[in-house]
Amino acid sequence: MFFDAGARLVYRRNRFGVSAEGVLRQPMNNKGIDGTSRASFSVDYQVNQNQVLNFTFGKNFDGTVEKGGSLIAVLNFLMGFGGKRPY
Repeated sequence: MFFDAGARLVYRRNRFGVSAEGVLRQPMNNKGIDGTSRASFSVDYQVNQNQVLNFTFGKNFDGTVEKGGSLIAVLNFLMGFGGKRPY
């Protein structure tokens, strides 16, 4: 069993958005298992209505036994069909 705690900050101005997030994971019964963490930074741009281009860079959880993490970098293009979205 683990205890997770985290925070996320979001800033949005017109079509641009920036967010940062961090999560700490600690084991409840510490039997030789170290805690891990996750952190990410994201930038997005609303290309058109229901179309968002997003870039995320960060460090992901790397399992419960090993220390450290793997870097992640992702470029997404999200396109919605149908009604208007609030973002």
